Amino acid sequence: MSANLGGISREYKVLAVFLALVVILALVLAASAAAPRLVSTPPPVGGSSTESGSGSLAYLFIAFAAGTLIIFGILFVFAALGRWISGNDASERGALSLPHGSISAVLALIIVVVFSVTSIHVYSELRAGEDVGIESAGVTQEALDALPRDRVLHIAPETAMDGQPATYTVTLANPHENSTVFAGDLMTIFSTLLIAIVGFYFGQGATAAGVREAEKLKLGENRGGTTAIKDTETPPSENTGG
Repeated sequence: MSANLGGISREYKVLAVFLALVVILALVLAASAAAPRLVSTPPPVGGSSTESGSGSLAYLFIAFAAGTLIIFGILFVFAALGRWISGNDASERGALSLPHGSISAVLALIIVVVFSVTSIHVYSELRAGEDVGIESAGVTQEALDALPRDRVLHIAPETAMDGQPATYTVTLANPHENSTVFAGDLMTIFSTLLIAIVGFYFGQGATAAGVREAEKLKLGENRGGTTAIKDTETPPSENTGG
């Protein structure tokens, strides 16, 4: 027989939690599909984009704020569903009526997400600049012949005046792949960040376990001392007949 909590069986409550998970997953997938459209700024018709990226950053920070609110909303939903399934509303809670450790876990997750998305945005901007290249006008034929061919992206002849040598507009690739260097540094920083967060959580758990063990030992010593005192008390004297 299924347990009945608050007039609703446990099976129906588990089913409700499963449906809530499906809805949350659908919302996350929809947000993931819409995020690139919000962050990316389409170039103007007939030319390349000349914006500094402030619009993209604004959408990015709006997405961060919305994601933070969604994460906290999901935590509240899961906490409420957990109390609803267990039928115990008197369990100990932490900040914002959430289980202990929830706030620190969310903050750590937000740090990782913000760092990851910001780094990807910066890397994309660097890579886009390298793909566009550097445009040089008025390049003579002698200078063009001296350029390394592996850096030349595009050559466009310019209108030459009578009696003037032919010149060209040349687009050169960036000589230094800053995005590659940035990606290497990014991986180092990201791994350091993950190690710091994981070390904090493991260290926090080990410290809490050590404190609990110390409290148990202290409590055991106190009880042992009391028992020893009781055991060493002088037994009552026996009555001897005269």
